[in-house]
Amino acid sequence: MNSELRRNIIASRLKKRYAKEKAFRLMGLSAIFSALFMLTILFTSIIGNGYSAFQQTFIRLEISFDSEEIDPGGKRDAEILSQANYGGLVKKSLRKTFPDVKKRSEKKKLYKIISPGAAFELREMVLANPGIIGTTRTVWLPADDDIDMLMKGHISRGVEETERRVK
Repeated sequence: MNSELRRNIIASRLKKRYAKEKAFRLMGLSAIFSALFMLTILFTSIIGNGYSAFQQTFIRLEISFDSEEIDPGGKRDAEILSQANYGGLVKKSLRKTFPDVKKRSEKKKLYKIISPGAAFELREMVLANPGIIGTTRTVWLPADDDIDMLMKGHISRGVEETERRVK
């Protein structure tokens, strides 16, 4: 085989090889850009649906830190303070705030608007500052999860009361 023919064959094969290499590179780049596009859609969806998890609904109540209920002996002992009925303080405040609620079943529903963790928050407040015993303070307490979901729009207000968890 003469060298000129050989060069032509090699040149044509080299041309095909470069064309295939270029096509392969373009496919790789398009795969990377497609993956980045899908990742952007995924993160947008996660952030769009999940941002409300970083927000919480609170309810303002006037809590009376009654010394007879929290520390009957007046010793300010941390053990006694930690065992007080802080949930009772929340319920008492709710009854005072909503005096029209009289029936037992209605009171049970009323008590459910505040998170059960509110009692622990009040306990921590008293343990951190026993000086608040005997005073009345305005306190923002976390709402129950159902109330929180209602406020965030995850529970529809358009549905009949008998069909939804929050009435």
